[in-house]
Amino acid sequence: MAAAVTPGSVDGTQNEQYYLRLHLLLMKAGEVLRAKFDSIISPNDLLNELRNHKRVIDKLQKDGVISREQYRLLNPNPDSQRFDVSLLIVLLRNICNLQPNNSIWKENDNNKITNTISPVISNIVRIRNLRNKMQHKEIAYLEQKEFQKNWSLLENAMVTLGQSCGLNGVKADIAELMTKTLDLVTPEMKSLRETTLWFLEESCGDEFYVETARFQDAIRLLKEKHFIVLTGHPGEGKTAMAARLALAEGTKPENCLNLQHARDWRKIDWSLKLFNTVIVDDIFGGGALNQKLLSDWARYLPEMERAAKQKRLRIIITTRHYIKEEALEENEMDKLTMFEDN
Repeated sequence: MAAAVTPGSVDGTQNEQYYLRLHLLLMKAGEVLRAKFDSIISPNDLLNELRNHKRVIDKLQKDGVISREQYRLLNPNPDSQRFDVSLLIVLLRNICNLQPNNSIWKENDNNKITNTISPVISNIVRIRNLRNKMQHKEIAYLEQKEFQKNWSLLENAMVTLGQSCGLNGVKADIAELMTKTLDLVTPEMKSLRETTLWFLEESCGDEFYVETARFQDAIRLLKEKHFIVLTGHPGEGKTAMAARLALAEGTKPENCLNLQHARDWRKIDWSLKLFNTVIVDDIFGGGALNQKLLSDWARYLPEMERAAKQKRLRIIITTRHYIKEEALEENEMDKLTMFEDN
């Protein structure tokens, strides 16, 4: 691979572009894994093979290795095109005669994997490990050195696996992916990022802002729970505090989102990890409770709370105290822990 890498034009920093391009290559690696699986168990034989390995599959489901959703894909009309990467890897290991008890399957560090074992097995494990590593990243960011190292590792693994099952065009596909313009970031996502940058600049413009003890408590709570609801009276600085909290702990402005409408939540592909902080200012209205805002946001709040509890996102909400109380009474949102003691 060439030393100089120019990932195509996409909104954000160069390090973000590296992440997005590797993310795209991992998606293509899933296609290679599927082709390898189909070469071992042909689509026409899939149902019979799954039935033959029912005891193994049932144990994997019981042990939590296969989720309920994945298990449902295996019966009664299985189709490998619907299998996600994690399911494909589990099946390759456990029902495709690829030495499922070999210790290499337990190795999580690609630096410790050598070619002394079957290249098919070792490269499946390499892809799995890199995918897991990318999934555990909190934000879309890769240094150039890390990008190049992982790209080279993934390229070699994909080409080797592809050749083992008759896919001879993998290297050419990867070369094309290296230079093609990325289209993962939609115009809507770019627009939301731009308006958020403006919001943060405007809200953090007071150079005399005093970070009080309450502000420090809010930072601690946000770090601990990943969500916070700021309440207060008009003019008490909820918006300014929300903006400064968003940028606390070294968070960059381009990784924050200020959502003005509930529908904006659905405009984001959260799997890309472009954003780690969400701000919703005056979520249920400014001067009085807005029933439409309440209805619109109520459907997404459980998802937002889930993302915070899983530490995938930091959620910062502001609202006037009396509006929050009225909203809780009308919508039973007291069931959401994000509104407790905030």
